Amino acid sequence: MAIEFQANEMMSFYFMWQETLSAYGQPQFDTYLKSFENQDIEAIKGCYPKGIGGKIQKLSLLGKDIQNGQIQNIDDFAQSMSLHLDISKEDMEKITPNLQKAFGAYHEFYKSAELTMASNLVTLNGIQADEKLGYTEDVSKLYKFFGVDEKTDKLIGYINPSPNIPLYDGMCTSSGFYQNFPSYQLSSKSYVGNSTVGENKISTPLHEATHHIFARSQIKKDIINGEAKGKMREVVNVMDEYIKACPQGQVRGAQGLAALDEAFAACSSALMDEKRTGVSPLDNPDREWYHGFDAANRLAPKIYPLYKEYLEQGKTLDGEFFNKLGAKLGDIKIATKKAQRETAKEDIAPTKEQHSQASQSNMSAADVAKILQKTY
Repeated sequence: MAIEFQANEMMSFYFMWQETLSAYGQPQFDTYLKSFENQDIEAIKGCYPKGIGGKIQKLSLLGKDIQNGQIQNIDDFAQSMSLHLDISKEDMEKITPNLQKAFGAYHEFYKSAELTMASNLVTLNGIQADEKLGYTEDVSKLYKFFGVDEKTDKLIGYINPSPNIPLYDGMCTSSGFYQNFPSYQLSSKSYVGNSTVGENKISTPLHEATHHIFARSQIKKDIINGEAKGKMREVVNVMDEYIKACPQGQVRGAQGLAALDEAFAACSSALMDEKRTGVSPLDNPDREWYHGFDAANRLAPKIYPLYKEYLEQGKTLDGEFFNKLGAKLGDIKIATKKAQRETAKEDIAPTKEQHSQASQSNMSAADVAKILQKTY
């Protein structure tokens, strides 16, 4: 299956609105908004309705309305927000002017980047059709790998402009996936031809497509519903325990399933890198497979040989895959146990204050024991 790359202004605005929502309050949020020439974009700060944190799962409904042609302009967008997010008339009267103002600034920017995005569409479609790098065959293999019928799905890759370095490279959504690109070539980066498709971002479409297809697999649904069995369940549990024991370097709130999901996607990126360079990623012991998520970074190189074998042979993910993967997790189990022991020592070690109290000469042995036992 070929990825259907598209450029859609309303979809790009929708993704930008979602991204700024997720980055709100973080340093990169203000940096990103300041990179727009028209600072009316700051009005986006007034476009997040009250209680939206509890309605995150409903945000995808706006994307579906855009994809289905029900949202054609910013007024349609506001109406869809009100309907799907159950926003009161009073709150919408405050939000709508900010939406219109922010969209006006974004529309101005989007128009200035149209030629660049057109060039990126040509470039991505060219890469997809390339005999060596093409995504089409690999995407079809991924559908087979995850046991999903590609005939029942439509894979759309939306491309979005960013005034400078994007907030995020891209993200998988219910309506496909998207990838962000700078609106002009940055001197510090290397690009494909005259486009702003970074040479190191060629693999992003396959990476995001992996998330999209895995999300539709019965295997992921079984894990989410607690119905995973045998070694599959064991692998997820091992990664769960590792993340809990070693929280440093993990994505906040992540669980074992997230590590597995990102590791699969990282393997797709690695596969593209190997096709592009002719060098196996396993030959580089210092390779960072996934930045910012230690569990996925450790899991990905263990998955890669199996992942590549299954794709090349047209095999579907099965129990044997997880049996072989489970046998490779010894070092992760050891790291987990070590971290758990260290945490336990910290929990039971008497504090300096407790030692001081216990050393007072007028205290009985029973009193000393009571103080020290408070830490157990």
